[in-house]
Amino acid sequence: MNATAIARAEDLKIDLPAGRDQLTTRSLPRFLEQRGHVYRQIQRARGHHDHR
Repeated sequence: MNATAIARAEDLKIDLPAGRDQLTTRSLPRFLEQRGHVYRQIQRARGHHDHR
């Protein structure tokens, strides 16, 4: 990312369980869904279109 100002596109509720560790969390299906969603939003904002 660069220093260009951006606008918030949406509020995203992170509904992952409390008391989690990084290794386990990164393998959770919900984490993978949310991570993919955030990545696609960033790419879309940059003008890259993801057709997945």
